[in-house]
Amino acid sequence: MSRIKVDEICNFTETGAVSAVEGLTIPTGKKLTVTGARTIASASDTGTEGEICWDANYLYVCVGTDTWKRVAIATW
Repeated sequence: MSRIKVDEICNFTETGAVSAVEGLTIPTGKKLTVTGARTIASASDTGTEGEICWDANYLYVCVGTDTWKRVAIATW
């Protein structure tokens, strides 16, 4: 797997979309953006370990093949 250092906004592709980035460090003052809202219908919805998704109410993390956990999000 290629290593990527993120110091500014970057868009990248290898042979199509990157499927995984391992060991990513976000420098102080920079941000990580997860694009494209996706609602997970159930805890056993299709997924690959390490996927992270979001919608207006939850952050979802796939913790194993087709195994999701979620945490509620709210404004404050």
